[in-house]
Amino acid sequence: MAVFLVVLILQIVFAIPLADLKESLSNFQILKVEFIQEDIYPWYPEPEVSKGVFYLSSDGRYRLDYLEPDRTVILYNLKERILYSPEEKTALISPEEDKTSRILLSLLSRGEPLEKHFRIIDQKASNLVLEPKEDMGIKYVKLSLQGKILKVVEFEDSEGNRTILRIISITKDPKEGDPFSLDLPKDVKIKKVP
Repeated sequence: MAVFLVVLILQIVFAIPLADLKESLSNFQILKVEFIQEDIYPWYPEPEVSKGVFYLSSDGRYRLDYLEPDRTVILYNLKERILYSPEEKTALISPEEDKTSRILLSLLSRGEPLEKHFRIIDQKASNLVLEPKEDMGIKYVKLSLQGKILKVVEFEDSEGNRTILRIISITKDPKEGDPFSLDLPKDVKIKKVP
């Protein structure tokens, strides 16, 4: 559940209704976001901290690589979603259509306002608090900027768990290989979900 929410939030952060930020992120083939994530559970005394990289293509594909403490890859290639754990040598492949990708693309397009999917609860100079209009499993999303740069994304799910994403860097069209291809090793146990 938390992984799905992270993917959703990382996707919607690019649609902050601040003209300069939206303009600067609207023309890309691939976005790369490096982040540190804190998950705070009401029943656990310490936050769980992880590091990762998120890639988003302009056609709706995405890849989320958690690098620390455990390596996990989530890839959506417009046909299927793959959840791969290199340490466990397992991959779960689901052919379902990805709703978050559709929401993302509508938010990134200039023709569709943020208010189609979210209510703006509070908007200050460097902070924006949003509430989803439909059930996405989250209560609110808080976006914080430093100047025109997105720095922190915080959200709380319906069970009271909070996630704080600290954005380290955002790169448009990084000069890397194709992040949306994933060659699973032969020894990986694959489970396909119908």
